Amino acid sequence: MNSLSDNKQPRHTSSEPPVARKEPTVAAVERALDVLQCFSVSTPTLTLTEISRRTGMYKSTSLRLLGTLQRRSFVRRGPDGAYYPGPAVLPLASLYQHQALARELIEPVLHQLTADTGESSSFNVREGDVRVCAYRVDSPRNIRDHLRVGDVRPLLRGAAGKVLCTFHGIPFDANQEAAIRKSLFCVAHREIEEDGAGLAVPVFGPGQRCEGALVLSGPADRFDSRRVTVMVHRLLVAAARLSDAIGGVSDGLDAAAKAQSVSLSKTC
Repeated sequence: MNSLSDNKQPRHTSSEPPVARKEPTVAAVERALDVLQCFSVSTPTLTLTEISRRTGMYKSTSLRLLGTLQRRSFVRRGPDGAYYPGPAVLPLASLYQHQALARELIEPVLHQLTADTGESSSFNVREGDVRVCAYRVDSPRNIRDHLRVGDVRPLLRGAAGKVLCTFHGIPFDANQEAAIRKSLFCVAHREIEEDGAGLAVPVFGPGQRCEGALVLSGPADRFDSRRVTVMVHRLLVAAARLSDAIGGVSDGLDAAAKAQSVSLSKTC
């Protein structure tokens, strides 16, 4: 019979390098992830036999894992018996896209907008019947607005709110909505703060979904017509670049930016 000491790992001596310890894993989870990673753009549907061959698992094991994934909507089974990714993967992909968008694209654009204009820049998103400041870069000027990341504002007030309402199909003032759809920007003075102003343009993602509003804001007395034309042009150019980067169509934003450029040249 083995003693308890027989089951202990031998101590390492100074002349023996320690063995690298592996992180603990859950085999069933790893196998389920192996199944999901079988799917790709080139292989969007797979049979049980193909999945078993790709993972190196018995068909019975693959079938049990597919059954669990199917119950949780991570995979679906078609009429021909082949499997394909299910709707449960979409929220995870959307979440990753949102985070990657913020880190890699939005924040550098906000820093550039603030550097170019001297005004505070932000990215607002719709959350139900309100809008939330998701990302923000403060103006370097002493006098500025004081919106913070996480601050909530009414959806039906302010430039960002009206842009989000327009492109999320939430009705408000029909004339304002039509003007925003045509020009792809909104200017608002003293709607949120007594001495504040803001400009906003939409950013479009896949399927032309409005992912959020790109905003410049500050004291109303710095938002005269000449500066507004310049800042709207910069916002539209930046929004077109962001929309391209996340798989949206930027043609409308590009055209609107060109129209602003023409207006700017006429005021020179």
